[in-house]
Amino acid sequence: MAKLPPLTFCRTTALDTGTAPQAITAQQVLNTAVQNSSYLKSQNDLVDSALYSLKSANGNWWPNVSMTNSSYLFVNNTGNNNPVTTGCSNNPSTSGSAFNPFNGSGSCSASSSYGQAYPVITITWNFINPSRYPQIAGAHKSVKLAQSQANQSTQQLQMAVLKSYGSYLLSGYQLGELNRLIALEQTQLSTTNLLVQQRGLPRYARSQEARNLLSYQARLQQAVASQQQAYLELSSAMQKASSEAPSILPDLNSLVLREWAFDESQSINMALEHSEQLKQLVLQKGIATDSANQTRGQILPTIGVLGYVTYQGTDAAGTHSGLLSNYIGLSVTWNLFDGYSTKNQAISSDRQASSYAAQHDAAKGQLKLLIKSKLLNLSSLKNQINLYLKDIHHTELIAGDLRTRQRFGINGEADVLQAEQAMHESRLQLIITIGSYVVTYTELANLCGVDPLG
Repeated sequence: MAKLPPLTFCRTTALDTGTAPQAITAQQVLNTAVQNSSYLKSQNDLVDSALYSLKSANGNWWPNVSMTNSSYLFVNNTGNNNPVTTGCSNNPSTSGSAFNPFNGSGSCSASSSYGQAYPVITITWNFINPSRYPQIAGAHKSVKLAQSQANQSTQQLQMAVLKSYGSYLLSGYQLGELNRLIALEQTQLSTTNLLVQQRGLPRYARSQEARNLLSYQARLQQAVASQQQAYLELSSAMQKASSEAPSILPDLNSLVLREWAFDESQSINMALEHSEQLKQLVLQKGIATDSANQTRGQILPTIGVLGYVTYQGTDAAGTHSGLLSNYIGLSVTWNLFDGYSTKNQAISSDRQASSYAAQHDAAKGQLKLLIKSKLLNLSSLKNQINLYLKDIHHTELIAGDLRTRQRFGINGEADVLQAEQAMHESRLQLIITIGSYVVTYTELANLCGVDPLG
């Protein structure tokens, strides 16, 4: 940037001089955007969800203890008790023996009530479960996949913010040159109009200069729209209200041209190692493989320990009785035949894994081609910048010589204006090329895992 000629920066939003806003660097904008992004927060929640799913899968190693078919009953018996033996009993048996109230000549009433608890606790521990390990392995990969997707979302957000930041700065420099070109063209139009009136130039020359002025004004409107769009994107990324938007003042020193310090082989290796897309395809392939193994595990027998603990307690007329029973044995679950449904489901998962492997190979080849293309483009843009710098140097010399010749009456004002227009046109092309270089460098750095601001 030290080799560049002095450039004028213009902005379309007026600064509030009362607040005296401080310049915000690109790194500060990135940090604020990442911190305030609701989408990144949702991605982090998905990572937490995957972690808890992993904990749930690890829970399959532990025995399962449950209470099933348990009850607590309140029993109340009333009726007539007339046994064949002499006398009546006011406490009918709770053991379930029957009596006939219509048998015998005597009768008396009888009633009783009692409570009965019957808890049943089941303990199951499948110590041989062929589908358990693939399920846990798939959950591990799901966590890494969620983390990779969160990293990719962060990179995409940072890339978008940096592009908006650079677009804002470069549009401001374009506005500076276009304003100067419009001023020169207005002077040129006035001079041409005077010469046309004096019949020193044909009438179409005035129309031609008017068309040139309109062309510059149209390009100015494009630069204004570009800067306003970039400013809107920055305000949105930083979650600034519309009333606070004019207080955002990007730092002009943030625009730095950096040399790419890696060769093609190093760049490709860095990109392959850093690519979140390739990592995700590898993880998705592994998850599909684990899913296939988990499905095949359902075909094999599951062997475990099965135990029951039951207790029957009765409380009748102040008398407590109870019975504790324990049962334990082996449990075997084996799906002997299901119409090949499980087998075909496993094959389906195998085909998904094969598809992800093919996508990985294709994405790897595309990434290599993309890195080579970016390096070629970056080298070409670097050469163009050097050429424009030389061109600007010569246009400045020409404009200076023509101003000197004008003072001696050798050249007219029109010649000087045209030379100055050519100089600012070269500066404008230089700014556009610098913008392309910065974007290409940032994209290449993002692909290779290099800090574009460092």
